[in-house]
Formats: sequence, structure tokens, C-alpha cells
Amino acid sequence: MRTSLREMYICASMIVILCASMISAQNIETREFHSLSPIKSDSAVIHFGASVVIKTSPMKSIAYVGAPADGNKNGSVYKCSFSGKSYGNTSCSKDISFDNNAAIGMSIGADSSFSNLYICGNQHTTSCPTTPLQKRMVGACYKKPMTSSTATMFKTPCVPGCPKIILIADIMFVLDDSSSVDDTAFRSALNWIIQVVSYFSSYIDSGDLRVGVYGFSNDDHRSGIRIG
Repeated sequence: MRTSLREMYICASMIVILCASMISAQNIETREFHSLSPIKSDSAVIHFGASVVIKTSPMKSIAYVGAPADGNKNGSVYKCSFSGKSYGNTSCSKDISFDNNAAIGMSIGADSSFSNLYICGNQHTTSCPTTPLQKRMVGACYKKPMTSSTATMFKTPCVPGCPKIILIADIMFVLDDSSSVDDTAFRSALNWIIQVVSYFSSYIDSGDLRVGVYGFSNDDHRSGIRIG
């Protein structure tokens, strides 16, 4: 039986209504907005806008904007003041800079009273010159009062000290050992593992590196693999 245009229209309308009921969205007013940019800096190069926290009021709003790549990836925070009732362009002045090459400004937060900023970066390192891994990336966070030009570093929750053992790493290779993999392909994978491990032979001999192999399969005829 031929479907009428009316039936097709009703069906299409029901599909649109069903899809619309599954969408969750917010309306954004695109005619009134503020463009923020750093003074005398390329916003793309310094990653201006990586993080933002805004204190709003009817007459004046203040935005603190992170630029973690500013100052050779030391990180900075810019302060932007603008009217809460207008739109346009605002140039932001640098509020605070950091000097530990930690990309500070990757994230920014504020307390409920908006009296303190909490500024973090993920690339702060601890130096361990006597170990194979001479730098440990532990990150860092700072607390900065709104009325102050200085910030205080928080004590990191990560272990700040250097490792007491000189083990570099554990490396585990996982091989598909199921019956769908033929002997040629399986041997090729083993040879690749042997080639990779050979590059680290001195670390393995000294006990600084441990290597293991695990085979997964849908049967049990080759469940374990050893490399000497």
C-alpha cells in the first residue's frame, strides 16, 4: 500500500520531536559578549585562556585567566576587569608570574568568598640527580590572596623525595596467543619483543629494569611465555 504524504509528514514530525526530547542544551546570547586578550602577548603562544575563574557583579566583573605557557612555560595569571552590563574588548594585565618552569595557570579556582585564588600547574619537577630518572614531575599549586601580589606554594600530596631504589621501570608485553594467530605471526611478535628488550639489556642485567610477557588466549595450550 502506497504511503501518503500526510503519513510521511506525521512520521517525520514524530522523529523530530523524539530527537528534540533527548537533547539538553542552553541558550547562549551571542550579541553581548566580552573578548579578553593579554596586553602585548600572543594569546595562542602563551595558551591564554587555558583556565578562567570569574567574579561577576551587576556593575563590574573580574576574570582571572591562566596562561601556563607564558614566560617560557613558567606560567602566569592575567587579571581582566570589565563592566558587567556591556560587551566589547578588554585588555588584561598580568596579575602574577611564576618562575619554576611548571606551567602554573593550567587550572585556577577560588574560594566561596572569592578572597583567594588557587593556581595549579602539572609540570613542576623535583630534582633527583643521583637516580636514573633525574627529574620527577609532581606538579604544584599556589594560594594567592586577591589583595596580594605574591603566592604561597602548597605542600604537594605527591611524594616529594627521590626514590631510594634505582629501579627505572617494569615493562610488561601482552601478546595475543589465541588460535586465530598463526605461528608465523606469533613468532614475528616474539622477535619484535626480543629486539626491543635488547636495547635495554644493560639495565636488565644491572637489575634497574624488569621485563615480563603475558599471553592471552581463548584456549590454554600456550598460556605462559618465558623470555630468558
